[in-house]
Formats: sequence, structure tokens, C-alpha cells
Amino acid sequence: MMHEIRSFSIMQTAKVMGVIYFILSVIPEVIFSIGAIFRGHFERAIGFLIFGPPIYAILGFTLSVIAMFIYNEVSDRMGGIQFDIVPKG
Repeated sequence: MMHEIRSFSIMQTAKVMGVIYFILSVIPEVIFSIGAIFRGHFERAIGFLIFGPPIYAILGFTLSVIAMFIYNEVSDRMGGIQFDIVPKG
């Protein structure tokens, strides 16, 4: 049986994506910080850790708002993403 995603809640989806981007950015920011410390740039390392994840979260939120708005407009005209759900087992 085919199902279709007709629209996304823009703000809820953007909030979730912002948090996901924040979490996913922590690991690279720690790596960048370690590299900066080894090069003698302690201030830059702190900057990566303090400003990196929030910047990623803001960008993830903002771009998700734009993407969900576009998706909702396109799905109204062309139909949404279709997928099939099969019972497990």
C-alpha cells in the first residue's frame, strides 16, 4: 500500500534538524580544536568549540525552513514523496 508525505510541519522539522546539525557538528569541531591546539592556536580551538555547533544549528534550522517550505509548495502541485509500508515479519 503506497503512502504519501503531502507536507511537513515547517517549524517542527526545522527545530529537529537544527538539533541534529548541532549534535553532528560536535565531533568535527572537537577534531578541528585538537588540530588547532597542536598548532598552538588555543584561542581558535576554543572558538571552534563555542561557535561551531551553534552556527551549524542555525544554518541547519534556516536551510530546513527553506527546504520544507519549497517541499510543501512543490508537493501541493505535483504530489508528495511516495513510499510503501510493509508489515514486519
